[in-house]
Formats: sequence, structure tokens, C-alpha cells
Amino acid sequence: MSHLSSHGTIAPAQPFQAVSAEVALWRYAALVESSEDAIITKDLEGVVTSWNGAAERIFGYSANEMVGKPFSMLIPADREEEELQILGCIRRGEVVSHHETVRQRKDGTLVDISVTISPVKDEAGRVIGAAKIAHDVTERKRSEERFRLVVEAAPNAMVMVDASGKITLVNSQAEQLFGYSRQELLGQQMEMLVPERFRSGHPGHRAGFMAAPSVRSMGAGRDLFGLKKGGQEVPIEIGLNPIHTREGAFVLASIIDITERKRSEERFRLAVEAAPNAMVMVDAEGKITMVNSQAENLFGYPRQELLGQRMEMLVPERFRSGHPGHRAKFMAAPSVRSMGAGRDLFGLKKDGHEVPIEIGLNPIDTSQGRHVLASIIDITERKAAEDKIRQLNAELESRVRERTAQLETAVQELEAFSYSVSHDLRAPLRGIDGFARIVMEDYGDKLDREGKRLLDIVCGEAKRMGKLIDDLLNFSRLSRQTMQTSMVDMNSLVLSTFLELTRDREPVPRLELKPLPKVRGDQPMIKQLVVNLLSNAIKFSGIREEPVVEVGKVQEAGETIFYVKDNGVGFDPQYAHKLFGVFQRLHSEDEFEGTGVGLALSRRIVTRHGGRIWAESAPGQGATFRFTLSEPTVLMP
Repeated sequence: MSHLSSHGTIAPAQPFQAVSAEVALWRYAALVESSEDAIITKDLEGVVTSWNGAAERIFGYSANEMVGKPFSMLIPADREEEELQILGCIRRGEVVSHHETVRQRKDGTLVDISVTISPVKDEAGRVIGAAKIAHDVTERKRSEERFRLVVEAAPNAMVMVDASGKITLVNSQAEQLFGYSRQELLGQQMEMLVPERFRSGHPGHRAGFMAAPSVRSMGAGRDLFGLKKGGQEVPIEIGLNPIHTREGAFVLASIIDITERKRSEERFRLAVEAAPNAMVMVDAEGKITMVNSQAENLFGYPRQELLGQRMEMLVPERFRSGHPGHRAKFMAAPSVRSMGAGRDLFGLKKDGHEVPIEIGLNPIDTSQGRHVLASIIDITERKAAEDKIRQLNAELESRVRERTAQLETAVQELEAFSYSVSHDLRAPLRGIDGFARIVMEDYGDKLDREGKRLLDIVCGEAKRMGKLIDDLLNFSRLSRQTMQTSMVDMNSLVLSTFLELTRDREPVPRLELKPLPKVRGDQPMIKQLVVNLLSNAIKFSGIREEPVVEVGKVQEAGETIFYVKDNGVGFDPQYAHKLFGVFQRLHSEDEFEGTGVGLALSRRIVTRHGGRIWAESAPGQGATFRFTLSEPTVLMP
């Protein structure tokens, strides 16, 4: 035993040999002074008898300020009763271990300490004072408070239990989730929150976790449930976090109510089940996690044989090796899209038969990670229909080629016939015209007026017949005539053609020529088009005292439209569709000359240049003929 000196230092209770006692004393004093904990002694009245350097650092008083002073000057007013109880324990010879309390520093601030107090006895075993070891736990208390505040502020229910399964901490979210107040939970076994059917196995799971603690999910792959105060079960998800403290090992459980998620999953499952297509969901590793009845029907497996298996079991052997690579590539950059676009896809049925399929892929993020939902359609009937269509198309193409060849042969024969007929007709026409002229020259003075008139008619009809034959030949040749494209100046072409057509004509119409673009095309064909349209305009405007022909172009919806307009007799628009047919005339030959072939020839020329032609008019208001050429053909100046 030892006793305290009047100076507050600790002196030996019994005399030792001089050297040994002095050495022991200094060693003991050095140990006390080097301690990080305050080491204080006091008598039974609470007067301080020793005070080390750590006590000075913790409480702010020096040894000179405290030795001989009552320790009660460090005790807050609300803790005085506590100090009296501690002194009572010491007088009875009891030890007070790890008692946490609050003391007041010299500057008035409070400090949290953990104290162990032991009685000091004399040689006779009587208690004469107390030795106190005080540890500053302010920072630990702050850390614990911060931890408590973090737990309290957590959005999830938080429950902390010790190694025996007793609840030591809960937050308000846990109160709301389970329906208990925290006073009802603290100190109780965790099993009170576990449904009865799982309760017996819970201590074993806890012991297994405590033996190898780690941050992880609880019950991975199993449905977990919590028990509310009213006896209602709630589906939950739990994350476990081991925490090591001076008081031992604890587990902090983060608990999430997944009722709404379960409802969503059930709605999703029902939607998948009701889908008209086969639906198969796989995880990132390719394991099947969900199928619907349509998938069972398509592949011939019951879902129990599919769930948990790899997707490759439904892929034909010849494609199986490459399938994991395709899946990994999709998982790296997932998107809603078709699978295998441009390739024929096949599925493998349970009986070994392959079935042509079409697959749509939909990435889905779940609590278990990323999954892919595949919508699979059996396209056997579609493939059969496509094969039938291809067969029909091939037959149709064959028939079209055959018909085209027949038409080409017929056209060639028609052209040959036309040329032969025109050649054979020209000879008698030339004879008729020649003999008529001989009669007129040799016997004209012997013919009366009527005879001369009839002879003039014969010559005119022969001439008209020759013109008709020429027009027919031009019309039949045009569709097969090779086009020789070059740059055509429409302004100069229209002007020169107009001058040629009006050289021997009276009266000459006034030409209003607007600026026209250059075009690329077959110059002889385009000139024939201009000749035909200008001839029409000149002919039908000739009935006016002041005939006018206007030629120009307009831009409509990005398209260049040429027009030739006259102020002639016009026509009824209901007959406009007949204008471009061969031998179609809206006026009698006695009124206006012509063969009825010119406009048909014009339409064929425009069509060969990739354009279209139409007419607008009203009786007595003149006519306007409009046409287009392919846009690449029209070159603006």
C-alpha cells in the first residue's frame, strides 16, 4: 500500500532500502507525469492531494491551484449529488469503473470524461482517500454525437445492435417503419422485428455475420420481411455494416421498405406475362431471370427449366459461341433497339428444331443490377409469306421481261411497218401530185373554174397526206431515238424559231419573250417542241386583230415551269386531257389546219427529258401550254 504526502505526490507506505525506495519513487512519479490520463488523488472530504500534468491539460488548473482545494470546484451544479454518491462508494471500499460524466474546466467550459475511481487504504486497511484516473472523452462524445445525428438524418430506417442482438440505437425512420417508439425498441432483442416464421434462424445468421463481419447486403437472393408493431409484415431490403467500438462489436443495419418496389415489380411481371410476344429477361451474365407463358409456348420449355439457366440454351449451336460477345457489347452501350438488324436470327426449341425469330432488346436497371428484356416474335409465317412474295416477284419479273421483249419486238415491227407504209404511200402521193400538176400545166386552159378548184383540192390533200406521214414517222421514231445532249440557249432558240415560222405569214403576232434559262438536252428534240408549241400559238392567235404570243418561265415550289401563251380562241378545259393524244383535235380542219400529231409529239419529247406538259384555257380567252424539264437539265443563267 502507499499513502499521499502533504505535497500531493505519492510516497511509499513502507520504508524500503534507501536506494530501492528512491528509485521506485522516481519511476512511479515519472509514470504518473507521462500519463495521457488525469491521475488525481483526494481525501475522503474530497480535497485534492495530488494532481498530474494530464489533469492540468484536461481541466486547465495547475497542481498549485488544485492541491489542497476541494475537487467539487470542478463539478457542475447539476452533478453535485453524483459526486456525493461516488464518495459514498469509496468510503465503503468500492471501485467505480468507467463512469462517464461531465466536469467543468477552469475557463468554464465543460469536458466529457470517463473515470475509474479506486479507494486508497492505509496499513490497517482503512479507506483514507481515493485515486481517480480520468480520460477525456470529449472527442469521442462528439464523434458519437455526429454519428447519432448522421444516423438520425438517414433517409432509411437505421437500427444498431450489439453482438448479443440487443438494439442499442434507432432513428426516427425506424420508428415510422416498424411503428414502435425508440423507447420500446432500445434494449430489446432484434428478433422482435423479425416475423415468427423466420425468428428461430435469425440468431444463427447474426452469429455467422459476427464471426466474419463485412459490409454487404443481407439475405441476397431471398425475400426479406420485417414485422411491424401491429403484426403486419413488410417487405424489406437490408444492408449490414460492422462497427467496432471500445464497447465491442456492433452491427448497423440500413433497412429499406420495398413495398412500392414489390408492387411495381408485380405490375411489371403481370405486364410481361400479358404480352402477346415471348418475353425473356436476362441479367448481365446472361442468366434467365424471368419468362412469360408465350416464351414457354415458343421454345417448348416450362419456366422452371428456363429460370437460372444461361440464355445460350435457346441459341442454335452454330451461333452459340459468339452470343456472349454480342451480349457484352450490348451491355457496354445499352439502348432500345432490334437485335441482329440485317441478319436472320433463329431460336432453338426444346425438341431441337430451329425457329426464325425477331428480337427487340430493352435495357432495364433493377435493384439487382442491369438486365435486358428481350421481346421475341416467331416470324415463321412471315418468312413463308416473304418467300412466297419473292417467288411471285421473280415470276412477275420474268413475265415483265418477257412482255417487254414482246413489246420491243412489236415496236420494232411497228416502226418497220410505219416506215414501209410511209415509203409505199409516198410513191403514189408523189404520182398524184405530179400528174395533178401536169394536168394543171398542160390542160389548165381547158378546165372551167370548178375543174381547177377540184384539181387544187387534189394537190392540197396530197400535200397534207405527205405531212401527216412525216409526222407519224417522227412520232414512232421518237421513243427509240438516241438522245444527244448539249447546252441549248432557250432565248435564241425561241426567237429564231419564231422568225422562221412567221417569215411568210400575215399578220405577224407580237412576241413577248421573257428571259429564259439555258437547258441541257437533245437540241433537235427541244427545237421540235418549241416549233410545235409556237406553231399552235401563232395559228390560234391569228384570228385576233392584234395577235400576241408570250413565252417565259416561272418558279413554283423550287421547280422551273416554261410556258407558251397566246390570245387566240382557247378551248373548253374539260377537253384538255384529249389535246395530247394522236389525231386528237378540238377544232375542225376547215377552221384550223393541222394533223393532230404535234402535241402528242411534244408530250413524248418532254417525257423523255424527265418533265411533264399540260394546258390551261377557257373559250375565247387564249391558251397557255406549260411544261417542265428535269431540274438537273435546267441551268439558270
